[in-house]
Amino acid sequence: MIAAEEGVRVAAGPPIPRSWDELWQPGRIAPMLARRAPGPFSSPAFRFEIKWDGYRCLVFADPRSGTTFLQSRHGYDLTPFFPELAGLHRLLAAPAVLDGEIVALAGGLPSFAALQRRLGRPAGSRRPPGPLPALLVAFDLLGDGGQVRLREPLAERLLRLARLVPGGAAPGLVLSQGVDEAGEAFFARVRAQGLEGVVAKRLDSPYLPGWRTAYWQKIKAERELEAVVGGVVPGGRAAGVGTLLLGLFGPGDALHYVGHVSTGLGSGEARWLLARLRPRATCPFARIPERTRGQPVVWVEPALVCQVGYLEWTPQGHLRHPVFRRWRDDVPASRCRLPGTHPARMAAGPEHVPAAAAGPGPAGGGGQGEAGGPGVGEGGAPPVPGSRPRDGNRPRHGNRSRAGDWPGQGADRQTAGPCATAGAAGAPGGDEGPRPG
Repeated sequence: MIAAEEGVRVAAGPPIPRSWDELWQPGRIAPMLARRAPGPFSSPAFRFEIKWDGYRCLVFADPRSGTTFLQSRHGYDLTPFFPELAGLHRLLAAPAVLDGEIVALAGGLPSFAALQRRLGRPAGSRRPPGPLPALLVAFDLLGDGGQVRLREPLAERLLRLARLVPGGAAPGLVLSQGVDEAGEAFFARVRAQGLEGVVAKRLDSPYLPGWRTAYWQKIKAERELEAVVGGVVPGGRAAGVGTLLLGLFGPGDALHYVGHVSTGLGSGEARWLLARLRPRATCPFARIPERTRGQPVVWVEPALVCQVGYLEWTPQGHLRHPVFRRWRDDVPASRCRLPGTHPARMAAGPEHVPAAAAGPGPAGGGGQGEAGGPGVGEGGAPPVPGSRPRDGNRPRHGNRSRAGDWPGQGADRQTAGPCATAGAAGAPGGDEGPRPG
């Protein structure tokens, strides 16, 4: 059993592999996760690294058999979707298990949308001309040459990792860089460069597959939250989707409108939405949003969850400058709740949040230590290696509607049924404040 260091909370987690055979289980070993830190900090006990905005990946590379298996956080095979990384075993002298992040760089910054487009194509299909090449950013070593390194301290594992990749980089592979102790200054530089955030790791920490502990802590460089989609305003730019109407649950499980988002919503994300939304005849929000009056709106069941970044909350309780980040099918809609300082919550007093809504740990984030997703053993048995990925960043909801049913794609259903116009006679009036800036 791993002993907790002073000041480090260690909760129960999956069994820790002790032998090479137990570790070499492609598709069945979960990466170590991080807890959310309240804010930037500095400490000589910690190393601070960039929090990459990509797909978390465990790499099982064996130069003897000539194989590389890229495993997603939830155990799915990513190798067919990133063929340029399928030869990482050629860079190694002995079998190794690495932890890292698959990223695609656009203008020097990670582009998560580019990665989503890669996974949106069938495995083995021909890539379109000029895609952004994927890159593996490696930041930990679980084992190499038949030796399990999980119980060694992080500082020692990083030295071994550096010896595996002389010079810190190779074709398709780069070692994550960081600093010791000066976490606050490092965070300031990361935020200034527009990166996602920082992960702080104790230098003496073991590697605990599938565990979420304070050995690793993530600090986001921007505010983010998960919100429920309660309606869609048709448009002409993203597969017929113009704007998503967002909501959070409040007292009495009423769904409160908190803003609308179109920035960041691409055609791929829109097509995923069209395949999964479930239209309904009435508005799911407690009050019809003011900005929808006179517009054709498709009201939907509040089941689809998306992650959005935003600048701040307005005094009216709306998100200012929200930006669509990704779909979060690993976060239940019931966990998307108003913050305690929201006007609707303040007016209603303390709220009792059901245990099912509270969930295990905070919601948010992808990549290293992504919170809110199922841990090892949740969601059934791991998939067979080689199966098509269904990662935590890809929505998978039932009751799919046909794309041909979408208003704005030729069907005239704006004034009846699930496509009723907001503000029609008999509909409740009012709004929770002016539209966000």
